[in-house]
Amino acid sequence: MSSPRSSTVELALLRGWLHGIKGAFTYATIARRASDHGQPVSERTLRRAVRQTLDGRLPALRMVEAFAHGAVHARAHAAGGSRGAAPPEVQRAEQAGRALWEAAERSLHWRAQTRPHRVTWVPGHITTPAGLARAVRRLHQEAGNPSLRVLAAAPKPTAGSPAARSSWL
Repeated sequence: MSSPRSSTVELALLRGWLHGIKGAFTYATIARRASDHGQPVSERTLRRAVRQTLDGRLPALRMVEAFAHGAVHARAHAAGGSRGAAPPEVQRAEQAGRALWEAAERSLHWRAQTRPHRVTWVPGHITTPAGLARAVRRLHQEAGNPSLRVLAAAPKPTAGSPAARSSWL
């Protein structure tokens, strides 16, 4: 069940914009048009992007841009344009989506900073691979389930820090 635990006005605006730009087109149509015009994306990914806004989460910027790209091209094809939409029209839609996404991202980031999150659980002695997997999953959940891209982009430990590179698996 969805819970608007950290939903903001900006996130609601992004959700409304996604629904508005989708219009009467199916997710499959938007995904096909986006893929046909250089933004490969699946129907499921587009659905997930909208669902994430309902859950108070922010979809990836790339998904919002692909959504805009596909919807604008779908609208142009429906109006009889065999080549899709004009580049300025696509850019305007992508910029609108990007602006709403950035506002929602700032809003969610601000909310996250107002309540600092502390990891409360520290694993004990780990003796098995299964124990290590459980510990990593639990730490990941307590850190707010960041995506792998966020984890990869996080600052890496330096030599002399408590978690030096040699301690990483």
